[in-house]
Amino acid sequence: RLVDALPVSLETMFIPERFLPRPDLLEGSLYAHWAENDIYPDLQDYSLTVHIPSAEELNLLDLPQGVPLMKITLKSRNAQGEVLEYGTAFCLSNYFNFDFRVKLQ
Repeated sequence: RLVDALPVSLETMFIPERFLPRPDLLEGSLYAHWAENDIYPDLQDYSLTVHIPSAEELNLLDLPQGVPLMKITLKSRNAQGEVLEYGTAFCLSNYFNFDFRVKLQ
């Protein structure tokens, strides 16, 4: 992903073929496409960790040695519990902000 032509993250997403049979034809938002096809994410699990990048990741993001990345893992499921998407992103933490709200009961 680029922000103002600068690389800020490396992202990989896996989507089962039945939920996106022709990814090459997708234009615009994946979630808008799913809504048009009555596919709705119901639950998303996120994991955030600090990641020490490999030499290849440093090169792709044009970073010096020793710069840690934020690793974000996402798994989305529909109401039936089927996995719609699973992915990881390695991000420069100064370009991303995450706010969480947890409701207990």
